[in-house]
Amino acid sequence: MKGVTWKRADALQAGDLIVTSVPGHAAFVDRVCEVRFARDGKVHVDLNHWTARAIYPEAEQVRVIARRSQLMEAK
Repeated sequence: MKGVTWKRADALQAGDLIVTSVPGHAAFVDRVCEVRFARDGKVHVDLNHWTARAIYPEAEQVRVIARRSQLMEAK
């Protein structure tokens, strides 16, 4: 998928678009609203206007849609 890159969970920022795919279903995109670091060593990510949450290990690689500025730099 063009424009999709990988980013460590601990580098996620508000406004990032996370690409998630479930086997047997189409991929979907969630917008990051807030990123919090808890004492449990995990990254707590609030999504889609705080209606959902994802929890990742800090070093996990997450698929994100590259920002327009990153796509322009790659050209």
